[in-house]
Amino acid sequence: IANRYATEWKVNVYGAMLAIHDANPKAFSKNRINALKKDATLYCPSAEILSRYPDAQAARTSFEDREAGR
Repeated sequence: IANRYATEWKVNVYGAMLAIHDANPKAFSKNRINALKKDATLYCPSAEILSRYPDAQAARTSFEDREAGR
């Protein structure tokens, strides 16, 4: 999903994944970014949420931290 929309949303793929997670916290089991629930309905992140991730390297680091549960 993030790969599909990252360019349209003008963020990198990590920023897109983080924004999707931020916009849909209940769609992820135990709030884990790599645990999308099977029948979850996802909503597109707002421009405000997307604007949190302008830097590709910082977004990647933040994604990796969330993935590791930090």
